[in-house]
Formats: sequence, C-alpha cells, structure tokens
Amino acid sequence: MLDTVFGLPIHPLIVHATVVMVPVATLLVGLCAAVPATRRRLAWPTVLACLVATVTVAGAALSGGPLEARVGGGALIHHHADLAKLLVAWVLVMSAAAVALAYTDWYREGTPVAGWLPVRPQMIRALAPAAMGRLVGTRWLLPALAVLSLVTALGTLVQIVLVGHSGAQAAWSGVGRAGGR
Repeated sequence: MLDTVFGLPIHPLIVHATVVMVPVATLLVGLCAAVPATRRRLAWPTVLACLVATVTVAGAALSGGPLEARVGGGALIHHHADLAKLLVAWVLVMSAAAVALAYTDWYREGTPVAGWLPVRPQMIRALAPAAMGRLVGTRWLLPALAVLSLVTALGTLVQIVLVGHSGAQAAWSGVGRAGGR
C-alpha cells in the first residue's frame, strides 16, 4: 500500500514526522501527568498530539514492510522491525492513558473541552451509566492515570530512541567504509 512517492521510498519521509510527533506527544503527556495545573489547558491538545503520533507510527509501520521487501531483510532490519512493533504498542497504550487522564480530569472539573468546545460533562453524565460516574469519582483513579500516563510516556520515549537508532544502523551501517555502499 504505502511504498513510494515520486520514485522514493515513503518510509523515510513518514519516519521524519514520527520522530517529531512521538517525542512531542510524550512531552505533553508527561507534562499533563506530572503538573495538574497544566492539564486543564493542555489535556486536549495532548490527546490530539497522541492521535497524530499514532497515525504517524502506523504509517511508518505500514510503509516499513514494503521497504524491507524491496531492500531485503538483514539482521539489522529485522531487529529494527521488531522494535518498531513494540513502539506501536507503546504509543497506543500511552494514547489511551492520555485520553483516560484528560477525560477523567474533564469529567471531574466540569470545564469545557479545551476551553472553547462547549461540551460540558453534564451532557455526558446524562448519557453515561451511573457506574461511570462512580468510577471517575474515586479518589485513586486520577493519580493512577497520571502515573500510568507518565510511565507510558517515558517508555514510549525510550522505545522511539531505540527504534530510531536501530533504523539508522540498518540504513547507514557500512556507509563510508571501504567496500561499503
């Protein structure tokens, strides 16, 4: 599906967006998790950044397979692909934690989404089951979601570094050496 654009492999192009968006999303998730005062302003932009990061990671994963088929899969490329699969999981879990944190904080505080979208929790409370209100109202949920968000943001950041490093090794090993590419 995703293979080339103007005759060039699309994977490196998508990867550039990924290596920008994933760290931005992890920074925002970590900030929202660690500093509750920033959460009210940044929670929904953080969710948006996580969505974009998820899309770019998915695009990188989908475009990596055709590139691997084109250039052949050596040990370095297989290692990179294995690490990239873990990155997809990390980003999905981090995004889910960020959404849960933003939703719980929004539900409790009663503020409009992002300060400009006039959807107040009262509208959701009228539609949500009573059990949802009891769960969101528990004292432990918000701190637990903050810790989960922080841990997944740190894990995602470590994973993007590992994936990027392994990809660079796969692409550039042998370049500049005698007998290299």
